[in-house]
Amino acid sequence: MKIDNFFTELKRRKVFKVGAAYLIVAWLAVQAASIGFPAFDAPPWALRIFILIALLGFPIAVVMAWVFDITREGVKLDVGASGGKGLFAVAALLIVLALGWYFYGQPSFRKGDVATPIIADPNSIAVLPFANISGKPDQDYFSDGMTEELLNVLAKVPQLKVVARTSVFQFKDKGGDIREIGRKLGVTNIVEGSVRRDGPEVRITAQLVRVADGFHIWSETYDRKLESVFALQDEIARRIGAALKSSLGVAATVPARAPIDPQAYDEYLKGRALLRKRTDLPSAIAHLKAAVAKAPEFAAGWSSLSLTYEVSFWYTERMTAAFQADLLAGESAAAERAAALEPNAAATEHAVGNVARAQYHYADAERHYLRAMQIDPGYPDVREDYAELLYEIGRVEDSALAAQQLVKLDPYFVVGWVRVRDAAAALDRREEVEEAVHQMRAINPDITAGKLGLLQYAVAYHRA
Repeated sequence: MKIDNFFTELKRRKVFKVGAAYLIVAWLAVQAASIGFPAFDAPPWALRIFILIALLGFPIAVVMAWVFDITREGVKLDVGASGGKGLFAVAALLIVLALGWYFYGQPSFRKGDVATPIIADPNSIAVLPFANISGKPDQDYFSDGMTEELLNVLAKVPQLKVVARTSVFQFKDKGGDIREIGRKLGVTNIVEGSVRRDGPEVRITAQLVRVADGFHIWSETYDRKLESVFALQDEIARRIGAALKSSLGVAATVPARAPIDPQAYDEYLKGRALLRKRTDLPSAIAHLKAAVAKAPEFAAGWSSLSLTYEVSFWYTERMTAAFQADLLAGESAAAERAAALEPNAAATEHAVGNVARAQYHYADAERHYLRAMQIDPGYPDVREDYAELLYEIGRVEDSALAAQQLVKLDPYFVVGWVRVRDAAAALDRREEVEEAVHQMRAINPDITAGKLGLLQYAVAYHRA
């Protein structure tokens, strides 16, 4: 069939009209679905399936328009018309392209997905949550606290890159192959272990595992009194540093810390656990107050107390002016005490920065936040507050950059992706908004920002 005759036949069979009508209807349907699906809590894959069906429907509609000829006698099947082979080939190609788009867009292909393998730094390490083998589930706060404390000590070892807390705690109680976990976290070494507590006695077993082959580089069991828990954490960090000395190039130097009252430390860990959960902040404040009352020289207790006061402001449903003033007074006093005891700690600078921000001293707040990041580049919490501060004062591009740096450091930190979403939405970057929402849903399907992220973007910024 000549090309002119072929196009004439396409017009006669209304293939152009059918194709154009289908594209318009499909586009409108996809736009409606992109807004409606998140509002009804549809799973992340539902929209992609819907778009795939819409894409596959186009070549099918075109072929149907060609094959079925509308005549005065009704619709008749006419598969023998010349030129059909070319049309069928084009339709098949469109189907292949649609399927390719779908499978290429799956999480295993997506750049930046939380499960995407990362090229590991030879000096990188992750501390997996230590198992609580005390036989008492209510002792989880202690084993989790020991994990976090060891992580913080290791973060101070020169040249050692430590994965942030939120990312490693994604693997709590999930088991799995160490090599696969290491691949997901992008590290070459993993520390795992267990904690058994019996009153004032604590037994900790720790082992250092090489991710490449699962080989146990070092393992040891410690029996100690709870009052010497800081010395124990420091010793474990030094042993790990010594085992990695060849790759680090220097010996691990971990400054000694003064012993702490066991009851004060217990109260501190209980308060920290509640602060992380955000479920009972008044009790968290009570525990941290008890900790600093028993150990008034414990700077980390004071900074944690200040940070808990600050978080309480955002999690209090019925805020009154009087209660807000009480929170700020408590936050300020605790931060001031932490600064007097340990001014060069990242958590102290973070707490002092929060106070400055609450008092609308934004330049001072930024200075303290940057100082905290300089002291501990692996401390994600201050980076989240820094990204939020930049967003609040209108430096949205800077906020977007800070948020991206945060999720690169701690890809499983869901609030970090909220900051990415907020900045991207303000800058009208739909792809970044969609990526942030995708990551939030992958980490925590129940988070409101993940469920409504695309809908909020569409409504607030008039984007379909």
